[in-house]
Amino acid sequence: MNSTGTVRLGENEKMHSVNKVAAIFNISSDSVRRMIRGGIIKAWRLPAPNRKRRVYNVYRIPESEVQRVFRILAVLIGSDSNFL
Repeated sequence: MNSTGTVRLGENEKMHSVNKVAAIFNISSDSVRRMIRGGIIKAWRLPAPNRKRRVYNVYRIPESEVQRVFRILAVLIGSDSNFL
């Protein structure tokens, strides 16, 4: 992973962190996590580290999923701006 929160996995598709997707859509990372839990955004959940303190989920969202959600949101808000 580089400093922008992006990794490449699988067939060279970019994978974005929750914070990166939040920045792309100009929403909070909590909103992105709610969208993942609600099934609006499909994401890969990475294995949790072996820690006894706080349990949390680490997600990665494929670039194709970011584009799919953007197209849906653009239709819903009636915008054709090319944001990505």
